[in-house]
Amino acid sequence: MTTENNDELVGTISGLPPASTLLLLDSETQSFYTSIIIILKIYPVLVLILGSFGNLLSFCVLIRAAMRRYSTFCYLACLALVDLGVIITFCVNFISSYHFNYDIQDEPFPCKLFAFSIYFLPQYSSWILVAVSIDRVISAKYLRLAKTWSKPKHSVLVTFLLGLFLAILNSHFFLYENDSIKQRNQQRILNNDSVIERYLSSDTFADQHIHLSLMNTFSDSVTGNGGTGASDSSLSYQSFTSTPSQSVSRDTTLQDQFENSITIKQKAVPFFDVNIIHCSLENSKDLGHLYVYWAWIDLAMNVFIPFTGKKKYNK
Repeated sequence: MTTENNDELVGTISGLPPASTLLLLDSETQSFYTSIIIILKIYPVLVLILGSFGNLLSFCVLIRAAMRRYSTFCYLACLALVDLGVIITFCVNFISSYHFNYDIQDEPFPCKLFAFSIYFLPQYSSWILVAVSIDRVISAKYLRLAKTWSKPKHSVLVTFLLGLFLAILNSHFFLYENDSIKQRNQQRILNNDSVIERYLSSDTFADQHIHLSLMNTFSDSVTGNGGTGASDSSLSYQSFTSTPSQSVSRDTTLQDQFENSITIKQKAVPFFDVNIIHCSLENSKDLGHLYVYWAWIDLAMNVFIPFTGKKKYNK
């Protein structure tokens, strides 16, 4: 694979424009994209190391015998594991994409699992916090109910039911296919076809015909009779001298068009998405129109309902 194709592949994987496109931008925009790439290479590594250490340490502390007798600490232990899963899901794909030029979404099942985890785990984390708040309210205000309800086995049951409900809600991600690989292959085929068409264009054949005629005439003038060879040579010279002016004019026109295209592209900032989720409604050809409804459902399950309800319980 050539360097240019590799840059295009990396750009398709990471969501950023390929290096060949960035070279057409002005220096300020190039420095902007360079800073983004540096952040995306450093930030996920730091979050993965610090976040994994913190959540694993919390889990080890919360499952000690003195603490796991209380339902609240059981909820918090489960929350530590879920938050660890959130960190791993977000950071591993960034690290593999920007450090190793490999996207885990290129494989069918990892792509679906990644999309499922991106939505399921944050929702699960939010609702475990809701369960913790409700458990604390019961323990503080309803002492009789707390004696029968606020137990570790009940907390495990509630956590399991929440996970089951949210898993069913997000199970549709296993139905979507990753169309990015097909689009990438189709784009490569189109690029190859365009190169072949340019090579086999009429202008190319005309230039080749002129060169072949010149070579044949020159060989005839050397090996043939004197009068005929001189006449053919003069004719070939006249046809040959009239062509470069057309070629120079055509090349100048193409050069002007190329410079104009560079000027236009320098002023336009390419769209990019650093967290592309291929196996989702957002990138589905057939069901993409339903993505706006799922976005509101995810927002309600992840933010609106859990944290609005948690504020009421805390009051």
